Amino acid sequence: ETYTGTVELLTSFKLKIIRAIS
Repeated sequence: ETYTGTVELLTSFKLKIIRAIS
C-alpha cells in the first residue's frame, strides 16, 4: 500500500513538472 502511495506522489509530481515546463 505504501508503494502505491509513493507511485501516486511521483506521478502527480511529474505532472506538475511537465506543466511548469510547458
